[in-house]
Amino acid sequence: MARHNHQHPLLRYSMPATVVLLVITSVTPLRHMEWIGGVRGLVSTVVTPISDPIVWFSRWLAPASRIAEPEESTRELIHDRDEFRRRLNIAKAQNTELLTRIADLEAGFSRAPDVAVKQITSRVIGMSSDPSSGLLRVRAGRRSGVTQNTVTTVRGVQLHGQVVSVDRLECVVMPITEPESGLLGGRVLLDRAGDDTLSCQLAPTGTGTLRGDVEFRNPPAGTAIEDAIDARLKPGVEVVLDDPAWPASAQMFTIGLIERVERDADQPLRSVIYVRPKDGLDLRRVREVVLRIPIDDDSASAADEPAGGEGPE
Repeated sequence: MARHNHQHPLLRYSMPATVVLLVITSVTPLRHMEWIGGVRGLVSTVVTPISDPIVWFSRWLAPASRIAEPEESTRELIHDRDEFRRRLNIAKAQNTELLTRIADLEAGFSRAPDVAVKQITSRVIGMSSDPSSGLLRVRAGRRSGVTQNTVTTVRGVQLHGQVVSVDRLECVVMPITEPESGLLGGRVLLDRAGDDTLSCQLAPTGTGTLRGDVEFRNPPAGTAIEDAIDARLKPGVEVVLDDPAWPASAQMFTIGLIERVERDADQPLRSVIYVRPKDGLDLRRVREVVLRIPIDDDSASAADEPAGGEGPE
């Protein structure tokens, strides 16, 4: 039996009409669509009185939870608590920094106990006028007793460099990793006590490390080349300064740790070591250094004398 569709004509064409209307309104300029605002206002006027009771009823069934506002006294207490916590964290950080500085200074004295020095921790304030040179400007000068060739260290016993020029309030320091610093005589500490060592000559590579040959000890007769090199010569071994060209206040300070060991291509029985400052430090980018100023009559009198033509600060 055939089924008759008795759908009203308006319902039959409502969907196509809606699609056509949406297409027309999507391409019609906005200036021709202002009449829609009036229609929207009319619909809002009709619907709003109906929606208000519904909104009120829904709020009555499920009221919104309110966050209680703290009183003025409570807000002040919270603010004071946060401020005291901030100050406590600052004090802890400053205390840690002071303890680190004290440890660095004590380490310096322990490494060269027989050398009378005054140690000053000073901030690095910038590079020299020639950035490519790697020289550092330090806020300490003749007024503090600094002289040319004063030794600088960093992080305790890590040798940093030497003062190359000085004025009343500032000095310029050349790190040992700069090519212009020249050769360094050193000793490789094969044991913790430093009783067994090998001498070496190190030159800066220009990349933050130093490279050089290590002293070779004649092996017993019949020893193979592979066994002639001391097995203790390996990465992580400490290398210290042992160079008569440097002041006594710098001797036995750490040049760095062996990073790698290679066999000399021209002399197979000799080893070549690459040494990097401890903790991977870039000596051109340190924030502060410790200046080790020798204490003697000449330096003390020179420090007490004001520079010519300069009055007190």
